[in-house]
Amino acid sequence: MIMTYHDIVKRTWELEKKLTKPNHYANVLGMTAIARYAMYFDDKALLADLKEYATPYISGAFDNAGGVFGKRCYCIGGNATAFLYKNGLLDEAEDILKRYAEMLHTEQPRDTEGYFCHHRVPQKPGNANGALWIDTCFGVSPFLMWLGQAFNKPEYIEDAIHQMKGHHRLLFNTESKLYHQAINFNDDPQLTAFWGRGEGWGVYTLVELLEGLGEEHPDYEFFKQALIANLEGCLAVQDEDGMFHQVLDMPESFVESSSTCLIIYAMAKAVEMGLVDKETYLAAFTKATNGLKRYIALDGSIHHCCVGCLCPNLGRGEDYAAWRYQVNDTHAFGPIILAFGQAAIMEKAGLIPVFEV
Repeated sequence: MIMTYHDIVKRTWELEKKLTKPNHYANVLGMTAIARYAMYFDDKALLADLKEYATPYISGAFDNAGGVFGKRCYCIGGNATAFLYKNGLLDEAEDILKRYAEMLHTEQPRDTEGYFCHHRVPQKPGNANGALWIDTCFGVSPFLMWLGQAFNKPEYIEDAIHQMKGHHRLLFNTESKLYHQAINFNDDPQLTAFWGRGEGWGVYTLVELLEGLGEEHPDYEFFKQALIANLEGCLAVQDEDGMFHQVLDMPESFVESSSTCLIIYAMAKAVEMGLVDKETYLAAFTKATNGLKRYIALDGSIHHCCVGCLCPNLGRGEDYAAWRYQVNDTHAFGPIILAFGQAAIMEKAGLIPVFEV
């Protein structure tokens, strides 16, 4: 059976709808990814299907969703519904998006520097920062940026930037050029290891902000240099099969599919925006899509995806490496749709070879 990029995207979307509950932050990524793909290819049937799937979110059917931002962001579709609304594809969501964006901006717990922090971990006396984790940037920065643009609310855009810049300052390692997942969840060590999907959340947010803010924005150069450096760090830990691992600088840790997809999506977008060497990063991207073949079964099942993970035990490399992965974890689908949807776009543009399995 011949399988194309398009087949993988659509098959994975169907599997996500079948196997997951539609009120979790991982579904927000899948919805955002399928929206990008359907918009680019003007797939009206797929957009209609997505809008139907999004209906419970924008009708207020969920008062909470999986994830710390569940009550003020994810429960209404988060990035996905914000992205659709900003692009004129979900006008009926205006009222609920306005209400929840304001709630997130004004009511979500913050530390003394204004960064969204984990409400279950007390802030230590004398420390300006609470418990922070890079996953936050994926969860709130695109959402606030897109809705700030749509509703003419510059304070939302500045908040989106503030979150990413602050998390970058605290979690980006200038030597490895990779993101630690978290800080201040444990006393020893203060910073966690380089968890693969955490890196993916960080680099994903960088490209979304760069694309959304545009070259004229005063913070564009900051995010551009952050992305270039981060991708250099990622390139250094990509294995010979094109894959990334659960702990990025521990090649003995297991191959992890969601982090691979998130990272190569960022690589492809960086090429698209003309920010990195085209030949180098397209080669890395193609190697990874070929490597991912081993982890996508013919029935669409996705293997080697880490289950939900936030600073396990003491947050050391060995703690993340001991964490488990499973087939068709909730987090598995969105990254596949994102990476292979981007691959389909690049294939159409003649940037990468035709993909057939």
